[in-house]
Amino acid sequence: MLFGTKESSKETEKLILDALNDPFWGIRMTAIEKCSKLTGDNKNLAIEKIKMLAKQDPNSEVRESSISFLVYNSDSEMIEQILVE
Repeated sequence: MLFGTKESSKETEKLILDALNDPFWGIRMTAIEKCSKLTGDNKNLAIEKIKMLAKQDPNSEVRESSISFLVYNSDSEMIEQILVE
């Protein structure tokens, strides 16, 4: 995953999006960190998935990483809504 995301391409973006659904929490955390490389519709898809991870992931580190990503990559209204939920 780490080496596969060094270049920016459609394949790279798909790899990152797929990794958000990986069963291993460490892969999901790495994918969240890499989501800043996404563009356009892929970034929007990632933000929606990361919102779900922030609310529902069984691993607290993934939830924390998700919230952290959202703080830096979305508007304050969305963050407030997620934190309230």
